[in-house]
Amino acid sequence: MVKSQAGIKMRDIYTYHKDGSGEKIEKLVLPESPEHVKALEEKLEEYKSRIVILNSEHVLPTAHVFLEQTYKAQVLSKVINQWQVDVKELYSQAEKQESFNSMIYEDVIRVIYDYLTAKGHNLYGGTGLKVPEGN
Repeated sequence: MVKSQAGIKMRDIYTYHKDGSGEKIEKLVLPESPEHVKALEEKLEEYKSRIVILNSEHVLPTAHVFLEQTYKAQVLSKVINQWQVDVKELYSQAEKQESFNSMIYEDVIRVIYDYLTAKGHNLYGGTGLKVPEGN
């Protein structure tokens, strides 16, 4: 565990693979494939459109769903804009948000990491990442 700036203990975040293996996530790095990056940009737009829907007056989202979509958009946007981000740095910035939830944030880090490294193949459910085969 690492002590964060706000004094909350940040646990190391590990991946979960379908075969039971995992690895510590220290950085989120944008892939080199233009097709993969395009799919990630489309995923970011999907997250943003979900947030718009959740903010509409006709939807009453749970706090979990709203935070999850917001965190996904924030994290993926940073990776796309900065090419590479340090997970501990991201975490310490995020925990300053008023409604920060470490469990949701850690799950989001795992999801985005899998989209970046395995195109979402280790994830269950959701809409997935649509990267053309061979890229």
